[in-house]
Amino acid sequence: MNNIKRHTSFHLILATYCSLAFSPSLAQSQSITSSTDFEESINSLFAFISPGDPGCSLGIIERGKLTYSKSAGLANLDWEIPISTSSIFDVASVSKQFTASAIALLEIDGLLSLDDEVRKWIPEFKDYGAPITIRQLLNHTSGIRDYLSLMNLAGTDFNNVFTEFDAVELIVRQEGLNFPSGDQFLYSNSGYLLAAHIVRRITGKSLRAFLEERVFAPLNMTKTQVWDDSKEIVSKRATGYSLANDDWQIDHLLNFQMGGDGQVLTSIDELVKWDNNFYQPVVGGNSLLQKLHDRGVLNNGDVIDYALGLTVDEYRGLKRVMHTGSWGGFRANITRYPDEHTSFILLCNRFDGTQELRITDVADLVLVDKFTEQNVTGVNLRSDGSPVNQPDQQLTPVSSETPDPQLATLKNYTGEYWSSELGVSFHINLEAEQLKMMRPNGSVTNLEYVKNKQYTGDGLVVYFESSSRMKIDTGRVLGITFIKEGV
Repeated sequence: MNNIKRHTSFHLILATYCSLAFSPSLAQSQSITSSTDFEESINSLFAFISPGDPGCSLGIIERGKLTYSKSAGLANLDWEIPISTSSIFDVASVSKQFTASAIALLEIDGLLSLDDEVRKWIPEFKDYGAPITIRQLLNHTSGIRDYLSLMNLAGTDFNNVFTEFDAVELIVRQEGLNFPSGDQFLYSNSGYLLAAHIVRRITGKSLRAFLEERVFAPLNMTKTQVWDDSKEIVSKRATGYSLANDDWQIDHLLNFQMGGDGQVLTSIDELVKWDNNFYQPVVGGNSLLQKLHDRGVLNNGDVIDYALGLTVDEYRGLKRVMHTGSWGGFRANITRYPDEHTSFILLCNRFDGTQELRITDVADLVLVDKFTEQNVTGVNLRSDGSPVNQPDQQLTPVSSETPDPQLATLKNYTGEYWSSELGVSFHINLEAEQLKMMRPNGSVTNLEYVKNKQYTGDGLVVYFESSSRMKIDTGRVLGITFIKEGV
């Protein structure tokens, strides 16, 4: 109820604000972000952050200057340290644009081509019958299974130490793809992890070292880094949080010692410098900018919105370049309206940050007299780093008219199933005519019958191809094969 009231209040303020924004006297006397009405509207957007809670930091950049910022909430609940524009956040998948920049710079250097096959640089990568290029890794059109989804499916504890080399080993172990390369778009963190590994293979340097030398140092981003050492102390770093039973708990995945798909630590103040490189490119010149904005093309000729670490689309008639990020309790969003030379950065250390405080709501305020199309209610951006046009996996609904399988059939499905692709075994047993699947971490999934040997549970789709073979789909991982042991 409070959330509904908050949004209703905001839209009432927005309606009043918009009428004022078109007033010539207001436009001539002060910038939009300095008006009292704007501040009231922003305060309404921040109202979901209560005293003593983790929070968010917002920055608005206009023509190269940070013209407005607001921070609310605590960077660390233990020590009650407030968030500021210098607070260091994990920006999660927003990091992908830095990895893409590293690859693009290597192409500018003449050391690789975006159209090189991945196997040229990672020869142990499997031959799936059709070439997979570096460009397809960065466009999310490679068909390669998402390594984080593979880990989650296997029941891996995300608090364990996990390195770039561990991730590469898991990816190259896969016997199949989600789809033939170039046929579809499906967001996969594996592509960017492999891109970071290609940087290492070519230069002999980690992604962290390469970006520090070629991007962060030239832009004087001295507080920005790829965090690949779980024991390293980071000054002013915020802690990530999520809610559990209405209480805040630490949700900060500390032991992923790698870069590529995420792990860039930075702040609002630092990202202002990065944003300026898109207008006055100190790093990479116009060639880098062109490569980063070059949208992917599918095998059938369709152009997708995803370019290199950036989504390039339109919002309310204006060109928009953006990416979101989600990792542990951190949420991030960088959205740029290049034709208006205006950008928005939102960094949060709470799991609901970018759901409650939407960049589009802030843009509606700042660019109210620039948009050429009406606002569309219900527009939202994903918090997981994937572009807004990525479809969710649709599970087949259970039909009440579909007859349940016979008990004898269910018994045939029980047993221990091994996956060489995940390197784990799943146990299927039958309790009171209910199939249950147990993973190595002890989690149990009730498998509900759908049709034609297909079952669902906990976001998984399980297909029993026979009494000794099953395949599992889950979001960004399709067709993982399990073989019953002892058969």
